[in-house]
Amino acid sequence: MGFLLWACAAVTAVFILLTLAQTREAYPELPARVPIQFDFAGRPSTYGPRPMIWIVVGVQLLCAAIFVLAGYAIAARLPGTHGSVRGLALLAPIVTAMLWRAQVLLLDVARAPAHRVPMGAFWLFYAAGLAAILAI
Repeated sequence: MGFLLWACAAVTAVFILLTLAQTREAYPELPARVPIQFDFAGRPSTYGPRPMIWIVVGVQLLCAAIFVLAGYAIAARLPGTHGSVRGLALLAPIVTAMLWRAQVLLLDVARAPAHRVPMGAFWLFYAAGLAAILAI
């Protein structure tokens, strides 16, 4: 069980670092306003200031912190906690991978406004992630 927890933590860290590196690399090329929401056809429908592109990295860090704290609470059998540390450990890399993919799509569309998000591939990636979560 110890190896699984460390492996999941390592994979989670890799996705966070990958998202951070890709965002940092693309940031100077981004326009002043970046897409933050898309319609069903994959076209940007809402824009925000360029610094908003960092929100995904922040959400990844927040999720990782929640998973760690919840894992400790479950492992310590604190009152009011239930669940499996293993399930929580497996959930962390899945969620951070899903957020990484979303950031890659955001960066691609922000750098080339004529592009659209390939919604079929987008939903297929998320369906696979949700299926993995439900399998836990």
